[in-house]
Amino acid sequence: MVVFFIAFRWIHLSTPLIRLFLLVLILLLMPTLNFLPVWFALSLLRFRLPSRLPMMFILWMVAMMVVIIPSRTV
Repeated sequence: MVVFFIAFRWIHLSTPLIRLFLLVLILLLMPTLNFLPVWFALSLLRFRLPSRLPMMFILWMVAMMVVIIPSRTV
């Protein structure tokens, strides 16, 4: 969770690095989670809103993926 917080503080929405970061998130989230909420958050990011809520939502989903997927295998 700390890693996601550091990445959230470090990556700015206007850099090309965020596009690579989002592409990796898409590839990670597509097979495991419902993709519609992620697509909604990514579409909000496209408008470059002043709010950081879409990025927080994506990072929250990744954190939940780390918690939920290992618990399903038990």
